[in-house]
Amino acid sequence: MSEKIAIVTGAASGIGLAVARALAGSGHKVVLADVNREAGTREAQKLGGLFVAADLSERADCKALVDAALDSFGRVDILVNNAGIQHVSPVEEFPEDKWDFMIALMLTAPFSIENVPKVVRGDYLNVSLMVDLTLSAVDNGILSGTGVSGMLRALEQAWGRDPETMIPDVRFTPNPHSSPNGPLVERGE
Repeated sequence: MSEKIAIVTGAASGIGLAVARALAGSGHKVVLADVNREAGTREAQKLGGLFVAADLSERADCKALVDAALDSFGRVDILVNNAGIQHVSPVEEFPEDKWDFMIALMLTAPFSIENVPKVVRGDYLNVSLMVDLTLSAVDNGILSGTGVSGMLRALEQAWGRDPETMIPDVRFTPNPHSSPNGPLVERGE
């Protein structure tokens, strides 16, 4: 396989970092995006890649991420949509601000990144949780995950190709309950 340019979101640790390492190990150039500047910079240096600090719940940061990749490499061949969090609480107690943040990060960001002009419609990998495939009263990452799944089906029809979805078990993350930037799995009070 010839060298490709990949963007991996949520790439400073866990599954995103493992994917970035695998892509770099296969000879590809990797753009690592994350809110964790220290870890992201360190890991990008180790991989010979580019780190872009980005809060993907902000559309401007989604555009800036793609712009940085295009400015550095001239194209994007692979997008790995991995950034996300999970908040666990009963539906009737789910905070609206948390809802808005999760939808922005895990549904709007993949849409925004994929629709920035000049992004090559190459390989697209969505990293999802098992919870996205089941309905639960307390695991509320479901809607953003199923929303991305619907978006991927639309992309398949529009582009004539099948975007991939990887569904890891939560145990594949180093610590699913915390990160340098706060909890990845949050529990409602």
